[in-house]
Amino acid sequence: MTQSPQAGWYPDPQQSGVDRWWDGMAWTVHQRATAAPVQPVAPALPAAGWYPDPEYRGYVRWWTGAAWSEHRSPAQS
Repeated sequence: MTQSPQAGWYPDPQQSGVDRWWDGMAWTVHQRATAAPVQPVAPALPAAGWYPDPEYRGYVRWWTGAAWSEHRSPAQS
């Protein structure tokens, strides 16, 4: 004896882009649009350049676009 899949939303075997509710024994009339997979969005990083140094007040530090470098300079007023 084979066991049926659990009740839940599954891709409709007859319609592309549609999910159909399986009640554990048979397909029901309930449908919904298949949700598009969510792609995580990486936060935008600031462009490379000189920025106020987060560690030393009164200095600027070079940001490579991905990380702080060791290059510091006194800030110009």
